[in-house]
Amino acid sequence: MRRRLGDEARGRLAAELKRRYEVGESIRSLAASTGRSYGFIHRILRESGVVFRGKQPLDRRTDRLEVRTTEEEAGLIREAAALEHKTVSAFVMETVASRAREVVAEHRDLVLSPHAFERFYAELDKPAESVPELVELFGRRRRLSARASRSFPE
Repeated sequence: MRRRLGDEARGRLAAELKRRYEVGESIRSLAASTGRSYGFIHRILRESGVVFRGKQPLDRRTDRLEVRTTEEEAGLIREAAALEHKTVSAFVMETVASRAREVVAEHRDLVLSPHAFERFYAELDKPAESVPELVELFGRRRRLSARASRSFPE
């Protein structure tokens, strides 16, 4: 029979469960990792003021990525996933997708100093100059291959 938790222990457990739930762990996963019932975990979370997510739609993940690792790297990743109470797949996807979003965001925006921006804007305001080679190139009538002409009917 399980002993009742004192107020202090219950508060620590509630804070930890709330943190884990809010970063995406399910109630079932929390129950399994703590040895407590689903109902107990749900009650603790409710008392902690958690806003419940509701049932999540099924993932429609169909693409697959595979990577080769050393035994040491694989062990490290497994250990980190276990420490976060996540599957290796969930841990890798969260970590890699988060980093990918950062990299894309870093390269999406062009950041210029005020001086560089003024120069850039001044170049945009200049009248366009004709580039003879481009005029000649775009002036040519190109013959489409048979395959391409089927794609673009006249």
